[in-house]
Amino acid sequence: ESDIYNSPAMTRLFARIVNAVGSCVMGLADPTTMVPWLMQLGGRHIGYGATEPQWQVVLEALHLTLRDALGAAYTSDVEEAWK
Repeated sequence: ESDIYNSPAMTRLFARIVNAVGSCVMGLADPTTMVPWLMQLGGRHIGYGATEPQWQVVLEALHLTLRDALGAAYTSDVEEAWK
């Protein structure tokens, strides 16, 4: 698609990412459920051909997004927890 800002596919992908992050936050209360879910999610993405450098870009984007959204609440402890 030539216009990623108005792309229905990108909108769906963004919604899935937001849902995954929200699930992680909610799952912090129950790691026995969250960890297997994250392992399954990671396994699917390995199957999609995601590479380590691509994951680093995703991680950086996540940190920048959290920093912007949380403002002063984005402390070094928060940053470290998401690594």
